[in-house]
Amino acid sequence: MIDALEMKRILKTGVNKLLKMTSKKNFLPRVESMQEKNTRLVALVAHNHMKAPLLHFVTKHIDFFKTVNIVTTGSTGSVLEKNLGLKIKHKVASGPLGGDQEIGSLVTNDEVAAAFFFIDPLSAHPHDADIKALVRIMDVHNIACATNPITGSALIAAFQSNIGNFCNCLFPHHSRDESKVVLTYKMNQQAVIQETK
Repeated sequence: MIDALEMKRILKTGVNKLLKMTSKKNFLPRVESMQEKNTRLVALVAHNHMKAPLLHFVTKHIDFFKTVNIVTTGSTGSVLEKNLGLKIKHKVASGPLGGDQEIGSLVTNDEVAAAFFFIDPLSAHPHDADIKALVRIMDVHNIACATNPITGSALIAAFQSNIGNFCNCLFPHHSRDESKVVLTYKMNQQAVIQETK
């Protein structure tokens, strides 16, 4: 039987070893992203135990990620820059320090086209409210969000195959499709404004 602190130390050591193995095994020559891209931001966020899987995922799909503007939280962006040389357009604070909220603001302002937010489902998070708020705001604004590698691969496939012109949402000229729930809410709010005297 081991206590919680020992388990945390073992997990941290294992994640660090996995990060080193993944980056060495899948190392790509350092490549700078192409010149300024004409895309909305694509968010890349990962909890600590999910940074190695995100690094592996981005490595596997590097050809896609080199073609879009990327926003990340601080430490996730540092991992991607250090291991892949991937150019990050916008780096916000670490998630627990407000980075999740910063990305949420970018979503609200229609600057984010999609998100790959690899959430650690087996750990408690002191900033759980921030995590829920970010996922919620992506749902409110109808933003494609993958929370694990398999849904991430499906999202990449949708962008690359462009079924139903799906990849158009990456570009600034494309207007975001609002959900019926949001449209109904906005109509109700207009009625409230008109009735309030």
